[in-house]
Amino acid sequence: MYEDDKIEFKIDAFTPDTIPMFRLAEYLDQLAKLFGNKDKVHFKELKKGSAIAVIDVEAIAAPKVKDRLRKIDTVDADKSVCEAFDKINNMLASDNAVGYLSRHAANKTEAIYEFSGRNKSHPLEYGAVTQAGTLTGVVVKVGGIDKTIPVHLQDMDGHIWKCEATVEQSKELIKHYYEGPIRVYGEGRWIQDENGDWQQKQYFRISSYEVLDNTPLTDFVLDVRDEFADAWGDDPLKAIYEERHGYETKGDN
Repeated sequence: MYEDDKIEFKIDAFTPDTIPMFRLAEYLDQLAKLFGNKDKVHFKELKKGSAIAVIDVEAIAAPKVKDRLRKIDTVDADKSVCEAFDKINNMLASDNAVGYLSRHAANKTEAIYEFSGRNKSHPLEYGAVTQAGTLTGVVVKVGGIDKTIPVHLQDMDGHIWKCEATVEQSKELIKHYYEGPIRVYGEGRWIQDENGDWQQKQYFRISSYEVLDNTPLTDFVLDVRDEFADAWGDDPLKAIYEERHGYETKGDN
């Protein structure tokens, strides 16, 4: 990717003559966070036309950068990618701009991602609430290099809940990767949309968790029946009724 392979980031609302230097620096800072591998990513030039930042990525870091960019705006993206992506999109919206990320090599151009910027939807929201709560699901992702480690839970409906845990907690949670369901306790930030539904605003911060019983219902019923077989006899419903009400039921006349 280095020398012959370039990545370009185009901001359609600016030209090299109109983009303020401090704003260009802010975009470059977020792009560096988006790409990762900061010591292997280099700003080359600002091309004419719209403001187009040309970026070189050293060959040794190219596979890692490519993987990070491939996961933009997906549930598999690292926390640092998500944060940089959101920041760039918000900056573009503030500048009334749209951004285009593309790869250029051997006279061939390949689109990587279009940042919606000014065109992104703005759903009606009613405040933001920070509240303690619980989330339940299967651990489908644990990993990252930040001080807090991203943890993703997938619930029974297939929804992915984005959480974060301490390093020590993540070492325990990884043991439950794609195992049975767990319930996490902690604090999250939520917003209410125009339909009255609460949506996750930020990563849910895990304080503790518990492993849930994953025994199938049929096995559970059989276990209960076996445990109380002597007490219930041949008619469990009758035995439970008598135990609850303290007298024997009468048969039908």
